[in-house]
Amino acid sequence: MTAWGRNAAQICATPTLDLPFGAQGPLQKLYDLNAKVVCLGTDFETATAIHLAESIIGRPVFEEQAPISVAGKPQWRSYQMVELEPYDDFNVMGAAFCQAHPEQVVQQPLGQHHQARAIGMRTLVDFAREYYREKDRREMS
Repeated sequence: MTAWGRNAAQICATPTLDLPFGAQGPLQKLYDLNAKVVCLGTDFETATAIHLAESIIGRPVFEEQAPISVAGKPQWRSYQMVELEPYDDFNVMGAAFCQAHPEQVVQQPLGQHHQARAIGMRTLVDFAREYYREKDRREMS
């Protein structure tokens, strides 16, 4: 992970591998700072910040494994994770967000066929959290 600026060390300091997109990870720290989500010619499918919402709504936790670098050598480590993007609908959620909170989305043309967007992360994550909490509730019942 890389960060630059006044809060870089704070953002990158991660006390655990568990729930990497959750409350102990860098996305929560960016949320707390009310960072901006910037999409340059991309849609909501690439907005990693939305994973914070998915990680803090009480979805079942499972164990995942991945190699990480320890003293320059790869080592497999286990960590806790939740299912991300079970509905594959970040763009649908994003369209609903833009309709509900147009004041939080600054858009500018980026070439002929793309847009650059800057979005308030806190409002986006709060909206996504309620959107996916309700969707999980409907799907689970």
